[in-house]
Amino acid sequence: MMIESQEPTGAVAIRPCRAEECEAVLTLWRRAGAIPSPTDTLEELLRLVRSEHGDGFLVAVQEGAIPKLDTRVATLAWLGAVNEVVIQWLSCGEPDLLTEAAPALTPMLLRSIGVRT
Repeated sequence: MMIESQEPTGAVAIRPCRAEECEAVLTLWRRAGAIPSPTDTLEELLRLVRSEHGDGFLVAVQEGAIPKLDTRVATLAWLGAVNEVVIQWLSCGEPDLLTEAAPALTPMLLRSIGVRT
């Protein structure tokens, strides 16, 4: 998968990690094949980021690599789409609808946040 956006400027900002980014950091580590230590958990990273030493946990972000997004609206759209599929599945009693919808729904939702599949 690739993030679709305007051409990145190449400028990299190094800054303290924010609490809402901890899960993405863990995902990146897993995808990179990093060997986790006992403290490489979401709970521990959140504790660190929120502590007085949180500014020591840094992330690097390439400017322009991820398109700006109203995450509240995206969340509502995603939940609405998934809710509709589940409601249809429950009301029709057809478990196949859920398995048929997932392959079509997943790329559509990923494209909605700029991921090219």
